[in-house]
This record gives sequence, structure tokens and C-alpha cells, in this order.
Amino acid sequence: MRRNYVFNTVSRALPALFDGLIHEGDEIGSRIGPTKELAFTGITLTQPEHRELLVPGRKHNLAAQIAETMWVLAGRNDVKWLSNYLPRAKDYSDNGKTWRSGYGPRIRMWEVQDFVGTATVDQLGYVVDLLRNTPSSRQAVINIWKPGVDSTPGKDIACNNWLHFLSRNGKLDLHVAVRSNDAMWGWSGINVFEWSTLLEIVSGLVGLDIGNLHFSISSFHLYEQHWEKAARIARDGSLAPLDQSPRFDATGLDDMDALHTLFHAWFVVEKRIRDEAESMGHLSAGTEIMIDDFYEPMLQSWLRVLAWWWTGDKTHMIPIERTNLGLSASLSVQPERFLAEPVVVAGPERGIEDIIEMSRLKGEAYGDSWCRRGEMFSIMPNIGRKVDRITNGGSTPDESQRDTCEDLFVYSALYMAWLMNNESTPAPGAHFDIMRRYAEDHANSPVSNESLVKQMNQEFDELLDDVRDNRTVAYRMRRAASLLYIAWEMVLRA
Repeated sequence: MRRNYVFNTVSRALPALFDGLIHEGDEIGSRIGPTKELAFTGITLTQPEHRELLVPGRKHNLAAQIAETMWVLAGRNDVKWLSNYLPRAKDYSDNGKTWRSGYGPRIRMWEVQDFVGTATVDQLGYVVDLLRNTPSSRQAVINIWKPGVDSTPGKDIACNNWLHFLSRNGKLDLHVAVRSNDAMWGWSGINVFEWSTLLEIVSGLVGLDIGNLHFSISSFHLYEQHWEKAARIARDGSLAPLDQSPRFDATGLDDMDALHTLFHAWFVVEKRIRDEAESMGHLSAGTEIMIDDFYEPMLQSWLRVLAWWWTGDKTHMIPIERTNLGLSASLSVQPERFLAEPVVVAGPERGIEDIIEMSRLKGEAYGDSWCRRGEMFSIMPNIGRKVDRITNGGSTPDESQRDTCEDLFVYSALYMAWLMNNESTPAPGAHFDIMRRYAEDHANSPVSNESLVKQMNQEFDELLDDVRDNRTVAYRMRRAASLLYIAWEMVLRA
């Protein structure tokens, strides 16, 4: 049975898709173990330019998404460079040097044989020239599957096989045909990011608005090792978006040579960032100026992410911290050398077990007063008071800002437990495991306290709307999970 899904963004899509895979997917074996599979699946994203993952439980690698996307668009398939961001890249190489089915050379340097000899075709250049001259053409196709290579055994066989651009009513859509797509590593890990970027760049180069991004996937699946994680993401959902990230500006890019020059300039700055971070641990003033002066806004914002990723210096993110890109970075992983120690304690004052113990004692003293009069008259006011107090930033002798952040963390966990218990008072202590899990899953955020407060207020306002509109438990659970994540970040900073 074919299934067709339509969402605005990848962040809204992912929890629902994981829910569909977990509950409706057929269990199918594979060469590396059982999978949950939805065969012949169609997915459409109506706002594909919002490619940044805002899903706390996903723990994506934003730097790797940026790096692999640029690697593909520049026509590269060398393992050595990509391994700077994806250390396991060599595991998918037969010769230790390249990915034999790397998309980059197939898109930018497809080899053709005729009676004269071997030549190469830049399929991206072909598409751009065709759509500039004949916007309504149905022939704007990029082929990726290569029978002479992909029909023979190897570690790397192309999963995404065919790209078709179609312009209608002033907008450019991209249709991606995929033989096999892992929802965790493939679709959400890189494919949406890279193909939405390609669509945005081509749209800019040919002077059309960005349309929809369509996927037709023969086998959309999830490996067994990811089932539990996917179920949590399906339950917890995504964060509300912030401001739009910098968009691609095609001004001055009149031909493919200009695009090639842009990409080359980006890789020059990327190398300086990486080299200086590895040798000095920080960037020189000259490299910071190169980032600030980079002439294309979207690629410049990506350089800022890499500067933070390589140095651990959050100040590189200040210009974009209130954007979806900044928020996505705050949810992504960094190299191990920059990660904080595993979160066992919440700062020097009280650890997670201390907070749980205090919650237990308050529970014994106050019972179910936090939810006795229901969601609108007890639970929401309790959470709202904490949100407002954190927003105002004040402290009193009997309640510090940290105390308030801890209370928001506890109330958000209690609310999740209430929802999970069919909107009834949960058993005492039912929220403790929720609190521990969110503390353990925490990823250190590069965004400012001001941005976190803004995000907290957005989530609470949308939660109130969900409650007033009697939205399903799944919607409210996702808002509660977002508040829980933000509250724990604030506890660590308070």
C-alpha cells in the first residue's frame, strides 16, 4: 500500500514519520538486522528551505550535514576531507580513498563515452541552463544511479537515484526517486538537507521561487537499533521555529564558473577554520574577518556553524543564534573534545538526583495539588508562573532564578507524566525517569539565554493554544517535552 505524507518542514515531518514507521511499518529483515519498513512511500515538504532539524531527541550532526552537502555540490567524493566531519566515512569506501557511488561526481562530472572518447557532463549545469532558457521543460533531470558500478557488489551503492526539477506557476519543485532510505541516518540525517539546498540554489540561479520537495521512496525504513529512539522522538516532537535562517543569494552568479568560484572560496575559509582550530584552539582575527566578509549569506552562516563546531566558541554563533540554524546547532552534537562532562549533576549546587529528591519531598507534602483542578486551572497556571518569573529574571531571598528553572523542569515532567497517564494524576514519582532521561540526553546549547527565554515563551504560548483548542495529547506532549528540554538547559546555566 502506498502512503503519501505532506508536511511543511522536516522538523514537523520527522516525529510523525517515526510514529508511522513504529506503528504501521512491516518488520523486514536486512543485511544488518531487522527493520520497520513502509514500502512505496511519498513524502512532500512544502517549505523545504526550512531544512534545519529542530528535534531535540534526534541529536543530529549539523556540521556534518553542512559538510556533506557542500562536498556533494562541489562534485567531491574524497573520504579524507569528509572524515573531518564524518569519521566513519572510510567505512563506506572500498578503497579507503573515495565513495565509489558518491553523488558529487555523478551530479557534477558524469562520464559519457562516445566514438570520440570519454567526456564529462555537469548535470547541474545542464539543468540550470535548460531551466533558464525553457522554464517549462520536463527534461531537467539529474541521474545518479550508474549501472556499471551500482549493479556490482560494494560497500557504497547509490540509494538516491534520480532528481527531476519541474517549474510550474513560477515555482520550482524537485522530485527525488529513492530505492532505499533509512529514516534516521539517511532521510533526516542528510538527504533532506542536501536536496533542499540543491533546490534552493537551482531556484536562485534560474530566477524561480522555491517550490516543494518530493520524495518517492521504495523502501522507507528504520533499523532496530533506532526503534526506541524513534519512539521517543515521535512522542516528544519538535521545537517551535525561531527566525528564518539566511537564504541563498544568487546575485552575481551568472554562470556555473561563478558558482564554482563561490564553492572554492567557501572551502578555502573552511580549511582555515579547521587548521587554526586544530593548531591554536581558536581562530585568528584574519579568519574571523574572512567569515564576516564572505559574500553569500547562506554559506556564510554555515561557516559560522563550523567555526563554533571546531573551536567550541559560542560567540561565532551570535549573528545567527536567533535563527532556526542557531537553534538547530544548539540541538546538534560537537566533537568530543568540546563536549562537557556527561551530565550527572546540574552544576555545583544541586544535581539531578537532588532535584528529584526535592520533588519527592514536595510531592509528599502537597500531594496532587499541582493538577487537582485540571489542566487549565492547575497545571497551566503552575507552569505559566514559572515561565513568567524566568522571563522577568528576578530572584527573592526564598527563590532564586535557579530554583524557578528547576521548578519549571519538574512541572514540565509532571505534566508529561499526567498526559502519559491519560490525563489523570500519575503515580507518585512517575515523572522521575522522565527527568533523568532529559538530563542524560542533554546537549550543550550555543545560543544565548535571551534566545532560550524567547523559545520558552513561544513554546508555552503554543501549548496554551493547544490546550484551548483541545488538541490531541501528542501535540501537548511535544510542547511539554520542549519546555522540559529548555528548562534543563536553563538549570545548567543558572
